[in-house]
Amino acid sequence: MIAVIILAAGRSTRMGRPKALLPHTDPRTTILAHLIRSAHAAGAGFVLVVGRPDDQAVRMEAEREGAQFVTNPRAEDGQLSSVLAGLHATVQHAPDLTVGPARTPALAGVLVTPVDVPLVSTAVMAHLIERAGTSGAAILRATHANRHGHPVLFMREVFEELRKADPSVGAKAILRSRPDR
Repeated sequence: MIAVIILAAGRSTRMGRPKALLPHTDPRTTILAHLIRSAHAAGAGFVLVVGRPDDQAVRMEAEREGAQFVTNPRAEDGQLSSVLAGLHATVQHAPDLTVGPARTPALAGVLVTPVDVPLVSTAVMAHLIERAGTSGAAILRATHANRHGHPVLFMREVFEELRKADPSVGAKAILRSRPDR
């Protein structure tokens, strides 16, 4: 099972309001609603939205769309802090997300996408989730024209590396440390 973590804890100071709540291509749908719906349609086990503790409008939108809202009290520490807040909340669910008599964790990985990449589609998420089950790779990234982008899917085996990553570099250090995986 793959969980999706949507990063929405930025201040959006240039926008004057949360980017997550800006209209998507359909003006009746927000960017956040689009990403949550895409994650559900792609087969995500569950969807989390990481935001600031005072982001009540983002919280309400996330919950209305069937996602769990997770607060990041350290959002000013950068994007990795939101990844870790989402990862912590995801792993907290792990005891409830087990399979078989050995209670093996069903959580295989997390797909992470920032809310400010609004054109991530259901097809892209579904393809990464499907490939996670067959590729054997520890990290899967969306690419376009040979350029890496979002979303990024981290398998369970790199969770500890994410937790230990240098906040000033973020998850990029893990992505670049061993490109073979």
